[in-house]
This record gives sequence, C-alpha cells and structure tokens, in this order.
Amino acid sequence: MNVIRENDNGTININTDVIATIAGNVALNSYGVVGMSARRITDDVAELLGKENVTKGITVDVVDNEVIVSMHVIVKYGIAINTVADNIISAVNYTIENLTGIKVNWIKFFVEGVRL
Repeated sequence: MNVIRENDNGTININTDVIATIAGNVALNSYGVVGMSARRITDDVAELLGKENVTKGITVDVVDNEVIVSMHVIVKYGIAINTVADNIISAVNYTIENLTGIKVNWIKFFVEGVRL
C-alpha cells in the first residue's frame, strides 16, 4: 500500500514498507529495546532463513493519507517501560514526519516481553 503526497512538482508515492523500515530502525536503535517481536508469519519465516528484517513486528495502516504504526517490541529488563515507550513513540513520529512529510495519526506500542 502507498501513501500519496502531492506537491507543485508532481506526485510522490511512498510505500508503507518504507515507513515500517524507518520505524524499525528508530526502535532498534533506541535505548531499552532488545528486539522486535514477530507479529506476522512471514517475519518468522524470514528469521528462519537468516534474513535481517528491521520491519519485524511493525505494521503500517493508511487512513486518509495519514499512517497508523503498530510496533511490537521486547524491552530490556529493569528499564522503565513507560519511558522507553514514550521516547520511541516521539522519535518514530518525528522521524517519519521529518523524512517523508507524512502525518502520523497514531502509534500503537505493544511490549511483548522483557529480556535480561
């Protein structure tokens, strides 16, 4: 699925996989996150094949040319989950809007587990 942006020079189509990649990179490079949790069978298959997948655990839906990002993460044990969530939500929102110009309508943040 694509998000369509129009400007004076033409039309820009941005695939939701691009948005998921941005969100995944932000999350995986954030303090307190140790990994992403697979929410799709294709994520598990890719992992079995040894492929790195930064979009693992991330889905992007488009509503009225705005995006809703769902993220399923695993956080480090002993870290304040609410602080990690707030920081990642802010960073993902800022980065997507800054890099693509696409409005982020909502970010759903699911903590699927904790690890040492």
